Amino acid sequence: MLAEVWEAAEGLDVVELDQGIGRPVRCFLLKYGGEWVLVDTGYPSTSGDLEKVVGRRSISTILLTHLHLDHSGGLVSLESLRSRRLM
Repeated sequence: MLAEVWEAAEGLDVVELDQGIGRPVRCFLLKYGGEWVLVDTGYPSTSGDLEKVVGRRSISTILLTHLHLDHSGGLVSLESLRSRRLM
């Protein structure tokens, strides 16, 4: 797996994804009310690694900061999260 995860602060995990794409992308997991919010989904090519990371958490919402490919490209590939609220 080419993902690194660390806790930046209480209730905030950083997920760094790198699959030889030149520059890693970061997604964030925010704990809110006992559930997790996934902020951004990375590239389509990094979605498999992201899904392995988020699969261990109860994701209630996906928040996309904007629609550039490196922030939203993995959304369509995250099959386990298809029924989550999208913002």
